[in-house]
Amino acid sequence: MWVRALFFVLSLVSVDAHAASTAMSAEALGAKAFLEDVLARRFAQELATKLDRNAFTVGAQLDLTELPKKATTIESINQAAEPISDLMLGTLDPEELLKKYAGQDVKPSAEGFLRNYRIKTVNMAVGLKEDVEPEFKAEIEKWLTTRVTSEFGKTGKGVVAFIKSIPVKKEVTPAKDLLGWLSEFQSLAGQIVMAFALLFGVLMWKVLTSKTSAQVAKSGEVGPTVNVGGAAGEAAAVKKAADTERKELDEEERLSASRDIVGLTERLNALIPRLSKDFEAIMRAWCQGGDEGKFKLACFAEAVGQGLGKLPIPIDALPEISKVFARMSDVKLTEKRDALQKAYWDMLSVMNLGVETLTQPFGYLGGVNTGVLNQVLMDQNPKMKTIVSLFLPNELRSRYLKSLSVDAKKELLESAARMSEIEASELKSMDSALAIKMKPQGNTETVPLDMTLGKLVSVLSPMEEATLLAQMQGSAIDSFKRSTPSLAFLNEWPEDKLKMLMSRVTADELMALARVRPDLQERLISLAPPLTAEMVSDELRIADRTDDNTKNEWLSSLAKRINEMVRFQEISLDTMFPAPVTGPTAVPSQDGTSGSNQAA
Repeated sequence: MWVRALFFVLSLVSVDAHAASTAMSAEALGAKAFLEDVLARRFAQELATKLDRNAFTVGAQLDLTELPKKATTIESINQAAEPISDLMLGTLDPEELLKKYAGQDVKPSAEGFLRNYRIKTVNMAVGLKEDVEPEFKAEIEKWLTTRVTSEFGKTGKGVVAFIKSIPVKKEVTPAKDLLGWLSEFQSLAGQIVMAFALLFGVLMWKVLTSKTSAQVAKSGEVGPTVNVGGAAGEAAAVKKAADTERKELDEEERLSASRDIVGLTERLNALIPRLSKDFEAIMRAWCQGGDEGKFKLACFAEAVGQGLGKLPIPIDALPEISKVFARMSDVKLTEKRDALQKAYWDMLSVMNLGVETLTQPFGYLGGVNTGVLNQVLMDQNPKMKTIVSLFLPNELRSRYLKSLSVDAKKELLESAARMSEIEASELKSMDSALAIKMKPQGNTETVPLDMTLGKLVSVLSPMEEATLLAQMQGSAIDSFKRSTPSLAFLNEWPEDKLKMLMSRVTADELMALARVRPDLQERLISLAPPLTAEMVSDELRIADRTDDNTKNEWLSSLAKRINEMVRFQEISLDTMFPAPVTGPTAVPSQDGTSGSNQAA
């Protein structure tokens, strides 16, 4: 009843829309009604997260206007090709709303019948029951205004109102005569007999089940128990309902992100032909933008790379880009949508303002590691170090500052406090000077091989990795230690971290590692829990009867524990295996790395 009153409110808000719609064809009216129903259901689904579904209802009313006949002049065609011209008309395309809100659920009868119409006004009305508190009404009004404005702009209007129910006249029951009383007594007697029959059945069931339970208890078997009803059952029902609603919201968010990605892909494909000469510079700028820039490039390649083929990615950035591509299958659609949106605006800014908008001073430092950066800046003055630090990507700036000593950090802070601005010519000069120092070989192109060792190690068995890598030295091994968790370098772990690992291993895992690495036996057993250490010590006194396959399985399980410690940031490979810093004034820092205190 109060639902009808809501649509009465809608009809008052949109009298003009109804008058205009009378001239529409039956097919267009049906498509319009379908779109209104879709909008109402989508808004009701979102409002249900704030208010009980039984406390409100949502209605939608569209005010449509017929488009004038299309012009055929060259100017009108050029204007129609402009992707943002529709936003200046103050109206909305009904077919676009159908694709956005209905998606795959668009009825065939609703397709194509609204192409000659535009939406002048979208009226969304929310009707609340009378028992809803006034403060909730104010909150819903604020939500509806914000939601309608964000979705439909100036064309959207929203109204929230209480819906009064129509009072129902109470029927006066006539006084019962003798026949009525006898009829009621007969019904009551039947119910009493039925109640006695049910009670007898329950008692019989209880007697039989008690005998069965006694027999089960006697045989030592314990059957499953089910807790039905009560607070636990109610809590489980509430949790199930919340999980269902959360899944619906997640699915809605995923579908929305998927639709947005499709739209962004179309817009990017439209921009690419106009940016062919700047395409290589855009790729280079993204590669130099740290992890965020590389992720942006990967999302761009996923969206439009199939049609473009091989992208002009700089050779020195390929290893890092490959790592980003490897984890793209685990990335959420919402994250891809956000990165793709940033890529679109980057390309749009290049088209309108030039590629210089993406070129940042010292942008070529985005892909270097902390050790190389320390060496390059070691003989630079504090001003240069400070300026470079300001333009580094966030993650690289964080690693660089952590690698410095306390005195070096203080020097940077004092230098930054003295500077408020810098001339553009001086900044460009610093940028050029450091670029020459970073690439002294000029235009000579090199192919990095830092991923070669990782590829070879990945095919080794855990026993081979733990023994062979432990005997190797060199810069490639040092870099591997800082980037890849491995059993081979446990001998270099500090006592507290190794003790943390030993507290989580099983006796089998520790036994396998002690057999494979006899040089670590004494240290590992001393740091293991007493019971585990005693079991392993006893086993080591007898001959080794475990085959290599079993040892590899246990070592693989132990390697997973190390990976989890790194992933949850319980240990830091950069801290345990710091990058070497050469120079006469290298000073160890508080976090176990080394830094330079020298200022040129």
